[in-house]
Amino acid sequence: MSGVQRRASDGEWTTEADRFLDALRAGSATAAEAVVAQALRADIDPAAIHSRVIEPAMNGIGELWQLGEITVADEHLATAICHEVLARLFPRLMQAQPRAAERVILAAAEGEHHVLGLRMVADVLEGAGFDVLYLGADVAGDELLSECGRFRPAVVGLTATIALNVPGLIWALIRLQTMVRPPAVLLGGGAVGPALDRGLGVTRIAHSDGVVAAVERVLQAPPPGPIVPDDLARRIPPLPASRAGAAEAGPQTELPAYHDSLTGLWNQRAYGDRLSGILAGQAHSAVVLWIDVDGFKAVNDRYGDSAGDRTLAAVARSIVLAVRPSDFVARVGGGQFAIMLPGATGDEGVAVAGRIQQAIRDEVTDPPSMVSVGVAPVLGSSPATSLAVDHALHDAKESGGNGVVLIKPGR
Repeated sequence: MSGVQRRASDGEWTTEADRFLDALRAGSATAAEAVVAQALRADIDPAAIHSRVIEPAMNGIGELWQLGEITVADEHLATAICHEVLARLFPRLMQAQPRAAERVILAAAEGEHHVLGLRMVADVLEGAGFDVLYLGADVAGDELLSECGRFRPAVVGLTATIALNVPGLIWALIRLQTMVRPPAVLLGGGAVGPALDRGLGVTRIAHSDGVVAAVERVLQAPPPGPIVPDDLARRIPPLPASRAGAAEAGPQTELPAYHDSLTGLWNQRAYGDRLSGILAGQAHSAVVLWIDVDGFKAVNDRYGDSAGDRTLAAVARSIVLAVRPSDFVARVGGGQFAIMLPGATGDEGVAVAGRIQQAIRDEVTDPPSMVSVGVAPVLGSSPATSLAVDHALHDAKESGGNGVVLIKPGR
């Protein structure tokens, strides 16, 4: 399992994580449970089994999928096995006396369905004696606010693993800070990176084995100031009036074949399917934006591929924060991104492009980046639309970069 990402302190867990990964690859719940049983007999702490055996093994499953060595169905089976193992491991975590008045609510952001990590956090906290209300996947901000008003938690933990779900998470935080006594907040998940939570009044957790200490810290000393600073709140577009609009944003959210593994955005395949869907529904107008990171090759050449990856991830987050949750955002290759704005005009597309450029200038600073944007309406076919927006992007690049060009019908 040489490709699995581990923390530096995880070397002693290599054998157990390797064996658990082998069991997942074989699709064997029995073998996976045997690995956990042996770890328990060796007096390994159950919470450590979560974060240093199950978690790295699932990271390995994700990497194998990215390499094309396993299928989507294999990944789903591995997740199901992990949930079964967690259920069997849960009683071994229940070692602490209940804590009075220390209630924690855990939820995944609206649209978010990856909850294995959230389930681990819930089990560890409950085992440590906290009163945990686990709301699970796809919890809208208003629903979360209602539950918080009803149960008055001291702490709320939220997760988002896909960048497209980050605006919904931010709106949930904005809802929470309208409470007379807002709870302390913990954030987790692959989409919640340092560039995002830097300006938030929250604590970020990376692994379930650190969550008990994190909750105890925020109970003793909640972060000062608002959960979401005013300048960040002003940059988050309003949520759609109906969740149906977001549901039409593309193919099935949980199908990894439609997602870009680096940024968590939709990929080229999803973009093509979404464009075909818009063209098939002739009553739906839309505007397409193509975005290219100016001088991206130079970033890789000068700073290295890892810096290039960080730049792309930061650009992706900035784009998502500058558009509506109902808009479609994809990484379509290299330093290029595509956005579809349902029901928008060309002029509205230009305004969105300007907002995206400003967000990237503000957020992507190490190294600093700018983008060129081509804007075009959806025309009568996929080739015609792609040709038009490609011309627009080419003109924007030719103007020296950091430009926006709109191609209108008839050009």
